Amino acid sequence: MKFKKTWESIKTTPEAKRFIKVFNKTVDANSSIEEIVAGYHEVMANIGEELSPEDASWQTFQLMANLPDMEDNANEVVFFESFVDNLEIWYTYIDQEQNIVQSTKKKDCFIGKGNYRALNNWMNIISCFLYNINPFYKPMFYSNHFDWIQRNCDFLDIRLPELPRTNDYRKYTMYYLELCKSFAKYQEENDLNDAEFICYMYYFAHLQIDETQESELPRPTNVWLTGANPWDYERLETEGICKSAWACNERTQRGDIVIVYAVSPNSCFHSIWRANSGGCFNPFSYYHCRTTVVDCHPIPHVTYKEFMNDPVLSDFTIGHKNLQGVNGFELSSSEYASFISYLEKKCGYDISELPRLVNISTWTAPEIVKGNRDEEKQVENKYIKPLLHDILGYTEEDYTQQARHKSGRKEKSIPDFVFFQKGEHGLEHCPFLIEAKVDFKSTRQRRKDYEQGLSYAQTYRSKLMSIMDRHRVIVYHVDEYGCADYAHPAFEQQWEVIYSDPGIQSKLISLIGREVIKNIK
Repeated sequence: MKFKKTWESIKTTPEAKRFIKVFNKTVDANSSIEEIVAGYHEVMANIGEELSPEDASWQTFQLMANLPDMEDNANEVVFFESFVDNLEIWYTYIDQEQNIVQSTKKKDCFIGKGNYRALNNWMNIISCFLYNINPFYKPMFYSNHFDWIQRNCDFLDIRLPELPRTNDYRKYTMYYLELCKSFAKYQEENDLNDAEFICYMYYFAHLQIDETQESELPRPTNVWLTGANPWDYERLETEGICKSAWACNERTQRGDIVIVYAVSPNSCFHSIWRANSGGCFNPFSYYHCRTTVVDCHPIPHVTYKEFMNDPVLSDFTIGHKNLQGVNGFELSSSEYASFISYLEKKCGYDISELPRLVNISTWTAPEIVKGNRDEEKQVENKYIKPLLHDILGYTEEDYTQQARHKSGRKEKSIPDFVFFQKGEHGLEHCPFLIEAKVDFKSTRQRRKDYEQGLSYAQTYRSKLMSIMDRHRVIVYHVDEYGCADYAHPAFEQQWEVIYSDPGIQSKLISLIGREVIKNIK
């Protein structure tokens, strides 16, 4: 276990004991659903999860508790498949005797049988119910923020199964089962009982992760629209939040500009933000892709009518669609420039503090000939090698390309660039390596490429590792346990910025320049 000593001391604290007690009580056959849910509420405030007994989830949970038992509770896979394939959730009401009663009206079926997309959106509640039946099924807290689950697992070195690539929502439901298998394996390897694992996964990790850590945002290269529903709008207006999460396009990159359009009740453009994470694919959200946004700039509320009556704004591509489908819609650079110009000229708004898109430098991106099998090799030769030689000061004698490392009888790791490699065959190590890719704009692809690069860094016991594609350069610190912080890279910028800003070049040189890497022990 990565944090064994720290965990041993923290699990004896009153808060951790209370957390463990709640989840031990969950599997007590004598505990009522009311006691179980009350216990969940008792600990949720400590880990940032929102579960309110006043909302529909409370009554839905009550209803699920009255479902008949499935036939096979011994085989977790068979039971889970039967459960989700037959599950229906209906609205309930409170009768004169204060009992919660299921509605019999067909229109009050909240989630019908086979509606896996809606079911996945309620996985936090459903998973708690399943845990009460069999502790193999772990509570899926943060189900609306899957990036937080990934963050905790990265921090604790829990390997998650690969996300499916499909339009079949049932497969995303079944992904929960794969998560439970991974958790069970980790739990067994680290000798944790069920309640301890949940405490370790959520409460312990939440305490250890530095929420204040904020790496510098890369300059924005794209502008996206996203929609706010009435509840979101109320939060924006009353809470003055400075950090939130919104539906987004999966191609959203960290640093991008995000404009929030309040779909209702006012139908207006509300604020401009920066994306603090790439588009995180969430299998348990109705809107599969979300991004965390920061640095809110409230703007004059440009209404739908004002937007559509302006001859320039109405000519936007989204204007031709009557502002339908705003979630994840991309604005061009010229459209964004026209929009903020409208705020200045028509609304009298000071736009000096608003984020701006990257000013393209005189550097021209090398052409990648598509359709060839050597696209990745072109990125290595046309992008990465010039950076290594012209800016970072390396010579070809300093690194090995496609280094082969035998880590088992047949297994071989082949990172694209290994720097100052040392050690005997099979025991090679290096301070820094690079994994080259053609394009990791997709959030799932970027995550996969990150995990591949990290696995190489673990094999070579590297202190730094980088993934680079034809759009950007990302560098991560790797700790003594072979872990990195996916959400907070040490460096992340586009190629255009690196070649146009001497200050950014200096920062990169101070991190992975030849003389720095050469002197890492």
